[in-house]
Amino acid sequence: MNVILHIPDDVAERLADGGDLEYQALEALATEAVRAGRLSEAEFRRLMGAAAGADPDASIETRSGPRRRMTSDQILSFGAAIAAMPLRDARSPRDIMDDLNAA
Repeated sequence: MNVILHIPDDVAERLADGGDLEYQALEALATEAVRAGRLSEAEFRRLMGAAAGADPDASIETRSGPRRRMTSDQILSFGAAIAAMPLRDARSPRDIMDDLNAA
């Protein structure tokens, strides 16, 4: 199957950052599919091995690069920022479910 993406040239240049944008797009799609459980590691390696210049033995961790680690203070700060966000619906989940069930 062939998939065509329409990306403005200036955006494509920034996304590619001097690399192969077609390969990067395939890799990003496959990586997300593995994380979502829609693609196995073996299928990932087979798919990426079919791409030019790919190392078919590389794992998902190798391809996705280093993960960002947060300190406990950063996690607490992030949680506090989310907790401070206004709610769209001030009702409790039980009240919302009661209203939905009454309809």
